[in-house]
Amino acid sequence: MVLNWNGEQFLRPCLDSLLADHCNHVEVLVVDNGSKDRSVEVVSSEYPAVRLVAHATNLGFSRGYDEAAPAARGDFLVFLNNDTVVDRGWLAPLIEGLENDPIVGITTSKLLFYGLPVVQAAGGQLKLWTGPWELGHGSQIDSFNGAIVEPFFACGAAMAMSRRLFEKLDGFDPFFFAYCEDLDISWRARLAGYKVRLASKSIVYHHYAVSRGALSPSKAKMVTENYLATMIKCLSWPNLLHSVPAFIAFAMAKGATLSVLKRDPAYLGNAILAVVKTAGGIPGLIERRRHTQAQRVTTESLVLRSEGFGILDAPWTLFRAYRLLNAITPPTQTANHQER
Repeated sequence: MVLNWNGEQFLRPCLDSLLADHCNHVEVLVVDNGSKDRSVEVVSSEYPAVRLVAHATNLGFSRGYDEAAPAARGDFLVFLNNDTVVDRGWLAPLIEGLENDPIVGITTSKLLFYGLPVVQAAGGQLKLWTGPWELGHGSQIDSFNGAIVEPFFACGAAMAMSRRLFEKLDGFDPFFFAYCEDLDISWRARLAGYKVRLASKSIVYHHYAVSRGALSPSKAKMVTENYLATMIKCLSWPNLLHSVPAFIAFAMAKGATLSVLKRDPAYLGNAILAVVKTAGGIPGLIERRRHTQAQRVTTESLVLRSEGFGILDAPWTLFRAYRLLNAITPPTQTANHQER
């Protein structure tokens, strides 16, 4: 399933790459989130082999997929951004990873920056106090080859899971319009006793953060808000009690630092707004926590055991990430799509 919102400029390269590697038993489905450009017309008129599910409005990442999933016919669901181009043979490793080991609930592709021989993500890693980040971000193209790698979460730009598990988990959390929904569903799969695994031979090229920008204040606000919500839902009480205040302190420090570096007070202001909004939604989050924790079948240590897991990122790691993101993303972005 390819999620699209006003992504006409990305759809053709994405669909062309998919259909070039297409098998008869694989269904390609475009989920359109109420696009105002020619996206629906492009799919309908130029790609007869592609099924279209057209929502009337922009439902966001989570609801967009959740409401389209019943229309898919396969036993496995593969979620793909519209701003991706897949390599030959990308799909089989994702599905084989699910079929060969029943404990693996979700598989994820190795994402490369589009046009650069550099890894964007080999899945995602988790640091409790500083939040989620992309595993292997900025590393060499051959990193993670030939080894079994279990990231904490799958990257929503290219991930797969069985329909049975997707339905068991009630799909993506519809409260997340964008960002952290891949972390959330992976975390809930872990609570249910499953693992996440990188399919290193599944290569997908990704235009990175071209709608809001990798360092935009609005993205930072949504990530902060959604990570706090995911922690409250998924962490054990002992880890929750130290991780929430620590992450809030980090989010404030990050917001203040970016406000200075980018000369934009919106970074700190949005961090404050994210915390205030989360605090106001605590009653609803506690109810969502009860539902999530009811699916827990394993210990906290096993849930958190993953590649790159830790308490916090080192300052120099954060600085390197900032330099890379600042170098690869323009100061303003005009394209629109549901990106990761």
